[in-house]
Amino acid sequence: MKSFVDFFQDINIASGTNLSGIFHKITTQATEGLEAKGCSIQLFDRYKKNLITCAYYGVSPQYGEKGAIGKADAINALIKGETIRIYDVRQDDRIENRENAVKEGVISILSVPLQLAGETIGSIRLYRGEPHEFTPAEEEVLRSFAVESAVAVRNLQRFNRIHLLNILGKQVNSHWDTEEVFDFVTEYLTVVMGVQGCALLIPRQDNPLFHIESHHGISDELAENFTLSPDEVADETRQWEDLEKERNIPHKDLLMKEGIRSFLLSPLHCRDEIMGILMILNAYPHRFSREDVEFIEIAASFASVSLHNNDREKEEEPE
Repeated sequence: MKSFVDFFQDINIASGTNLSGIFHKITTQATEGLEAKGCSIQLFDRYKKNLITCAYYGVSPQYGEKGAIGKADAINALIKGETIRIYDVRQDDRIENRENAVKEGVISILSVPLQLAGETIGSIRLYRGEPHEFTPAEEEVLRSFAVESAVAVRNLQRFNRIHLLNILGKQVNSHWDTEEVFDFVTEYLTVVMGVQGCALLIPRQDNPLFHIESHHGISDELAENFTLSPDEVADETRQWEDLEKERNIPHKDLLMKEGIRSFLLSPLHCRDEIMGILMILNAYPHRFSREDVEFIEIAASFASVSLHNNDREKEEEPE
């Protein structure tokens, strides 16, 4: 049997969606179309704390891979969907590594957020080699490139999700046992969803509480201590968008200690009973879109089938 990693290696090639190549074309077109010095595209990590450069054009690797806008206030402004305009990096406190920018010949920067479903996932930056007041027209053009970049990200996300469901659909009724399916679901949902972690909870034979059976991206402490009672489990998917603002959250202190700021619970149904729970955890306040929820619920249904098949096999075993 192929290893789990084998199924996902070279996924960009398989999908025909080379995100790096698309981003390189966008940064090139933006630079040349706006007659700028250069351009770069960054995406947030899963914790929404750091921007990771994915492509750049017109600047050196040393500068392109680090950029200049990095202070907390500027990052928070991007997360809120705000445009950042730097007239002169030599006189702006929002700039990190100012000397590197000046050495590179970057003086003015326009940074526009990349957004999907109203959430900021990164930024596209335009660089100029002289002090420059960016016009509304320039900003509008850069926004169009930001939309194009976000669409490319969404297309790859959708392919990855379809690919994951296709693997589950083929394997859940074959030779993978429940433990393998659960481990696969938790690991690759974390990767494909770009979240902090994922867990599957089921009740134990001598205990009606739902315990974490498989997990990825969370600590052993959380996995060992987080439980849900049947009364805390709903028949439909529920999500908590911001733990700091919401009340009546199961094990809130434990989740906050872990660095969790939002999470989602999706029940595993079988014969009108809840056999388990799929839990998705995020390190920042977040509302999952309808498309996200539907994908998670389909993944949960595959986990339900695997759990049901496992129970059926145990019933059929000779005594």
